[in-house]
Amino acid sequence: MHKALAGIMSIKVTIEIDLNSANKDELVHLAGELIRLAGASDKANFRSGDGIRRQAPPPVNRPRNRKRPPMTGTLAERWEKFYDTMSQRTRDFADLIEAHAPDPVTQARVMDLLEIDEPKTLGGLTGSLNRWSAAVEVQLPWQTINHGGMRAWVWKPLPDDSAHHSDDDEDT
Repeated sequence: MHKALAGIMSIKVTIEIDLNSANKDELVHLAGELIRLAGASDKANFRSGDGIRRQAPPPVNRPRNRKRPPMTGTLAERWEKFYDTMSQRTRDFADLIEAHAPDPVTQARVMDLLEIDEPKTLGGLTGSLNRWSAAVEVQLPWQTINHGGMRAWVWKPLPDDSAHHSDDDEDT
């Protein structure tokens, strides 16, 4: 949230809809959707041009609000399934940590090798990775550590880990 908005509990938005418009009903519906998407409660309402107070449409269940089932299998099997669903950039991050094992790899080194310019970008990647793995109950095969005053990651193979992701393992 922007600092200027800190402490503000509500914002008033006024939307004017031409009652002579051919899509008046659709526009009124969309205005209600806008109110709902802005985070208004299901008791949110608005006043149409005819002065009648109308209730915003009920919230729609979104997939992001549904609890995801945990992955099944051994720790390593769950990690493999999870790895297969990751974006290429996230796979590159995981592969980089694994390739440096047993040595830690610092944030600066990861940013350099993955050509990431901003620490916030890497923070977004790792934060998302941590949230998604926790949502499906997958243990990540590395640990975040402080290495010489710098944030770093070190590969920690899972107890039943026999799979590796490096290209040289494809023929084995």
